[in-house]
Amino acid sequence: MLCLHQRFIPAQPDWQGPEAPERWKGTPFYVDVVSRPWFAPTGERRVAAFYVPANSQGSGGAVILTDTPSPRRDSCDLQHAACLLPLVAESQAALLARLAGVREALTDARTEAELHTVARRCYETYREARAARYTLCLVGEDRDALLRDVAFAFEGVARAFETQQPWQTPGGSYFTPRPLAGEGAVAFVYPGAFNAYPNLGRDLFRLFPQLHERFEKAVSDLGNVMGERFLYPRSLVPLSRVEQRAAEEALLAQPVTLIEAGTIFAMLFTSILRDDFGVRPAAALGYSLGEASMLWANGVWQDAETSSRAWRHSSLFRTRLAGPKEAIRGAWGIAPTVGDDAFWRTYLLKAPVDAVRTQAAQEPRVELTMINTPDECLIGGDPAGCQRVIQALGCHALPVPYDAVIHAAAMRLEQPALVELYTHAVRQRPPVVFYSAAGYGPLTLESPALARALADMTCHAVDFPRLVRRVYADGARLFVEVGPQRTCTRWIERILAGQPHAAVAMDKKGAATALQVFGVLAQLLSHGVAIELGQLYVPEAPALAFQELPVAVPVGALEAVQAERTGSPSPLTAPFKPAAMLESFDLVYHAYEDATRHCQHLVEAHSAFLQARQAALRETGALIRWQIDAYRQWLNGTWRRESPADGAGRQALFDEAALQAFAAGSPERCFGSAYAAFAGRRLPCIPNGDLLLMSRIVEVTGKPGALQPGASLVGEYDVPADAWFYRQNAAPVMPYAVLMEIALQPCGFLSAYLGSALSCPKSDFYFRNLDGVGRLLGEPELHGRTVTNRVRLLSSTTLGGVILQRFAFTLACEEKTFYEGEASFGYFEAAALQTQAGLDSGQTTLPWYKAHAEATAEGLELRDPAVRQRYYVAPPGRPHYRLAEGQLDLLERVGIVADGGHHGRGYVYADAIVDPRAWFFKNHFYQDPVMPGSLGVQAIQQALQAYAIHEGLGAGLHNPIFTQIPEHQVSWKYRGQIQPGDGALALEAHVREVRERPGEVTLVSDASLWKADRRIYEVHGVGIGIREKV
Repeated sequence: MLCLHQRFIPAQPDWQGPEAPERWKGTPFYVDVVSRPWFAPTGERRVAAFYVPANSQGSGGAVILTDTPSPRRDSCDLQHAACLLPLVAESQAALLARLAGVREALTDARTEAELHTVARRCYETYREARAARYTLCLVGEDRDALLRDVAFAFEGVARAFETQQPWQTPGGSYFTPRPLAGEGAVAFVYPGAFNAYPNLGRDLFRLFPQLHERFEKAVSDLGNVMGERFLYPRSLVPLSRVEQRAAEEALLAQPVTLIEAGTIFAMLFTSILRDDFGVRPAAALGYSLGEASMLWANGVWQDAETSSRAWRHSSLFRTRLAGPKEAIRGAWGIAPTVGDDAFWRTYLLKAPVDAVRTQAAQEPRVELTMINTPDECLIGGDPAGCQRVIQALGCHALPVPYDAVIHAAAMRLEQPALVELYTHAVRQRPPVVFYSAAGYGPLTLESPALARALADMTCHAVDFPRLVRRVYADGARLFVEVGPQRTCTRWIERILAGQPHAAVAMDKKGAATALQVFGVLAQLLSHGVAIELGQLYVPEAPALAFQELPVAVPVGALEAVQAERTGSPSPLTAPFKPAAMLESFDLVYHAYEDATRHCQHLVEAHSAFLQARQAALRETGALIRWQIDAYRQWLNGTWRRESPADGAGRQALFDEAALQAFAAGSPERCFGSAYAAFAGRRLPCIPNGDLLLMSRIVEVTGKPGALQPGASLVGEYDVPADAWFYRQNAAPVMPYAVLMEIALQPCGFLSAYLGSALSCPKSDFYFRNLDGVGRLLGEPELHGRTVTNRVRLLSSTTLGGVILQRFAFTLACEEKTFYEGEASFGYFEAAALQTQAGLDSGQTTLPWYKAHAEATAEGLELRDPAVRQRYYVAPPGRPHYRLAEGQLDLLERVGIVADGGHHGRGYVYADAIVDPRAWFFKNHFYQDPVMPGSLGVQAIQQALQAYAIHEGLGAGLHNPIFTQIPEHQVSWKYRGQIQPGDGALALEAHVREVRERPGEVTLVSDASLWKADRRIYEVHGVGIGIREKV
């Protein structure tokens, strides 16, 4: 009933299908494994069915619910989706002081209500001083996410002031030391027509339920107009990967649906920013048919119902310019027997636009149709002619997924029909300057002039950089993309590179809607844009006064009464039975009998619970006795080992011999007699051999047996000047995997010192890193020096036989911090690890190259002698421009698509055979062989290095070396493990950024790693640097 009221279909992530699927064929019912919006034509009731599985007698069915039309609540549901904490100050010192205060408040906030109180007080302070010079915005889904960004903000904000560059985190937190609202205006940017994709905006209406009421006044059947059957395909069983791909292709084959969906979401995003948050743009521009979306979204045109019917009934984008492309057939004399794709294709080219224009002019049936950036454009026309252009340029090219003809001279005979489609009454003239590629200037808001301008724009090539530069010259500095995906944002960043500006998008494919919206608000706030934020904060609960009154309570004997059970309940009569929907569901009423029987099961379950509690109390008693014994030893000093002082004269509480003993499976030799009772048992250990990257522990706070946040440890690692990872790396640079291990291993040691695994004495635990985030602040010279690691326990929770812990860590050398972050770990039993569902809830998610058969990849067999000669043997004079060897050589094959991937900037995939005899299985861990997640990250970096060599990214450097990226953050998440018998692994990386500066190149990507068909690792921001060797 709540879903009826809120108008969303709830997620059923574990749903696999009904038990008798044949009985459900032909019914209108469907189940979704993820939540989605729920539409119905205006005035019609929504109908819901609650599925009742078959009982022991084979009976099952559904309960039918219908809603009644009622006003929606005019408020958004973002208050509980994420938090936005704006901090204002007049100076850097004052801002950092505010940040310190917020860190303390967040640390003390233990409940959701307390977290909302912190957020509300930040907002109230901001509201009173919003004219302050600087605004730092913290964004996070929960307290831990906020605290993580707070930790990074101290260094990030300081460096932002130093470099005068913005600071931003993947979660959306943002700060700029140069607010642009005082220098220029806000411009809304509307992307092209064919950007919609399956699952677009799944949770938008749930977060902003007022959108239903707002848009159903304009469109009687909103779901139909936006193509919800294509955006959110319906099925009684979860869609396979092949079916998901087919659904995407079905959407791409519907040009009118794509156009209308893009327009509707442009209107939705505009309404959210303008009507819910009070953001008022001074300018607006569109890319291609985004110009029409721009006029609809800003109320210039308002008769959406009539327009939708006209587009759907028009033959323009059904047969004239798409499908059979009758207009082009007629203009070029193409016979009806020629296939639809045989005479017109559109390609995306990565090449200088002037060169493309020159080359395309030599082909009579090839046209330059759209210019995205100075070095990215689209050509369309005869496929053979397009291929000749591509080959002559020697550039990377990809076919675009849609087949409509647009922005081409070949379609100009259709201009009158376009004028008719674009002719609408002008209902409103808002104080916004609307720009068009028709004349690369402002539009005249008169009906005939608008129709002619947009028709002209549709029939001619679009030069987006020219349009952006005109809007920028007229004063726009803040560009907000209000439509599906973030294509225009990416292009604007490249078009205006080096000039003061900010570009941000309301939608990013695959990103959480709430965080994306909050990220947009955070950037605008930090730049000084006035925004109405009040609805984001939970109001303070009013104080209630209670009067104490004496109450007399009679106390009598309690008597347990067991009701006599009859064989079956009385028959029920159904008061409502729509024939078209319930003919196959007559047996639903047997659920009542099951409910009655459930009462008896409750009694039995409660009895079992009491027995289990008694057993648990016995175990707890044993644990308490162990804790008392451990604490007594700690007080007497016998818990700490007496060890020699280190080279600096500091007393080592645990020396290298103690660490090695623990790593080799003898915790009692490290921690003392407190572990003696567990001698002979396998317990979680730290890595050993080449992967043991600790030399000593010099300080520990916290009591054994007390898993209290605040416990901490200081460890040290003496980095050998000729360490194996220096010798085997392509350059004497510390690999990222080694950085991660140095940072994370002391977390495991502190956890063991506190007795985590012993808190459940009967459990056979395995210790695993679950996720983390690390920020590299610098890359100091570490050969022969000592790295100091400080770790602190942030939280520890025991739930359902699993222990979950989170730690903060910092690495420093000579008292200067160079790496910091947080990481989560878990203690699991073997059965839980063997049934891990991966990152996609057990669903099969294919790598990008398998889902894009049209992509042409260049494969590299890294074990082939010729390939090894190029990639592992450095060229003369460039001794470090090669791949690593030995234990850091982790891959077998690499495939490269230069302009592929999610971002169109490059893609690399790789695979490797999992050798059961691999060196790391012996070192990680004793009696628990598993590949370190850090080596998965290292394998991704190796693939990126192969990509860089293949693409010649270091070609402009005299003596390039691969390095890490300073001032850069990487986050990782693991939901699976690689063990000796797993056979093979595969990985992919989507290049999202390539930065080229004098003397250096930076490559940043997002990556995933697979075991079989299950995606188990996800790494955001993983990258490599290439610079001149000093």
